[in-house]
Amino acid sequence: MIVVSDTTPLISLLKIDRMGLLEKLFGQVLIPKAVFDELTANEKFQLEADQIREKQFVIVKAVRSLESASILKRAAGLD
Repeated sequence: MIVVSDTTPLISLLKIDRMGLLEKLFGQVLIPKAVFDELTANEKFQLEADQIREKQFVIVKAVRSLESASILKRAAGLD
């Protein structure tokens, strides 16, 4: 199963020290580069950004096509 995460679940799990749940449940978690950039650009989330960088099971991927974005939107029920 491919699991893709947005910023909010990552920050929430980090704040309650439960990021390990994602690894136990899914093995790997993909985050779009835009999500990683959002995390690392905001000074408010620097601790969380550092923690994300340390997680081997979190893989940052670029969304290279509009089709990929469309698939993500459809899966989330946004279109």
